Amino acid sequence: MTKHFLTTVTKRKRLLYLIFILTIISSCQPRYEIREIEVNRENWDTLSVNAQCRKITWYGSGEGRPEEPVSQRFTIRRSNGTTLGEYRSDQAVIINDQELDDSELLTITLTATFPKGITQTSETTIYASPKSVAWITNMQITPGLRSFHTNAMASFVRQSFRGSKDLLIEPVMADKTLTISSDSLALLQRLQYSGDEDLFLFSDEFYEELKYKYYRLHSLPMKFVHQVTWKEKTYTNTQKITLDLNPYFSDAWNNYRYTRFIESNGATFYKLYIRKGTIGVFTLKNSGRSGDLDLYAYSGSQLSTQPMIGKSLRTSLFNEILYFPGNDEYVYVKIHNSSTFDTECMLTTHAVNIEDVASQSLADYLIEKAGHAILQGFLKELFGIEDDNKVGDQITNLGADVLLNMFQGASLESATEDALKAKLENALLPGQTAEARAILTKFINNLVQNIYMYY
Repeated sequence: MTKHFLTTVTKRKRLLYLIFILTIISSCQPRYEIREIEVNRENWDTLSVNAQCRKITWYGSGEGRPEEPVSQRFTIRRSNGTTLGEYRSDQAVIINDQELDDSELLTITLTATFPKGITQTSETTIYASPKSVAWITNMQITPGLRSFHTNAMASFVRQSFRGSKDLLIEPVMADKTLTISSDSLALLQRLQYSGDEDLFLFSDEFYEELKYKYYRLHSLPMKFVHQVTWKEKTYTNTQKITLDLNPYFSDAWNNYRYTRFIESNGATFYKLYIRKGTIGVFTLKNSGRSGDLDLYAYSGSQLSTQPMIGKSLRTSLFNEILYFPGNDEYVYVKIHNSSTFDTECMLTTHAVNIEDVASQSLADYLIEKAGHAILQGFLKELFGIEDDNKVGDQITNLGADVLLNMFQGASLESATEDALKAKLENALLPGQTAEARAILTKFINNLVQNIYMYY
């Protein structure tokens, strides 16, 4: 048993000695390292790769010495994981940079083979060229808002290898699909055209809403989104256009009647010069007996920037009226058909001379009261005026000045005859004598009658 034990110990010692010797021999074998991967690029499309390697031995310095591998091979991998190819380091490699994404990250994996089949692997990264798309678009809305012309081209470019100049890769016409929207519209529309045509037609539903908002808001921001497909990717470009309503205003004249056909959600426009001392009146009748006509007034023709000075939005389908004190200026009027029905309208414009109405009212009252013979004496007694030449001025100005002040800055929009009478009575009658109240009441009745002459 003792002999067997000694034999086993001796075998174990021999095995330990062998392992020790092998370890020493192994530690004396040279070790190889890839210290750096050099990538040389003359442009975006060609490159060469070379590894700087070191051989480290047990008897040498820790840094070792340069060592040329037996062979070097490398692969280039895209950011999506696909491999462009496997190459030798002794050859210039051509890559199709135009096919790569904007500044795409590329991974180079290099494997160096050393004597006795020893291999080492290392990685480095490079980038593809910066790329961008430049759009050229043309947009023209046709009169009437029913259609528009547009075309777009996307030019794909990449930055030059040394510098900031863009180099054209490929021009691509936009797809035959266009998306139109507006923050002011509830609808969004996608349109398509075929062939080489660049004319788009709005759908009926979109066209009606577009008209309605356009003529109501006067300024309508629109977004036109072109798209292009290139290298299996979709690129979009948003073109923003603001449609400003700057319509042509037809001249209106006193005591004239104008007939116009207005399509659904459409509008027509007039302007009337109103002199001081008069009231300009716009009377609108819906002679087509369909649709819903609204009447708006502005102080200027640039409706997108001018404040509204009056509106008439009666619930009745057939009658609208607006009136304004004159200031030797134009008043600009819009007639808007806010319904989905076409209709025909009739606009009558006339001016009421306040002083003429006041003078005639006073004269009529006094003639009824006293007759021609005592007219002047009655007026002098009523108003306490001694100078006969000033009697007429005092009478007419009494009503005219108060009325002009009451109208200042307001159109008394949509007031009924009774409501207008009540406002005039509240402004003119308080504090007057019984005789003066009677005269002014007749003046008020005559004035309202003249304003509503064509209503």
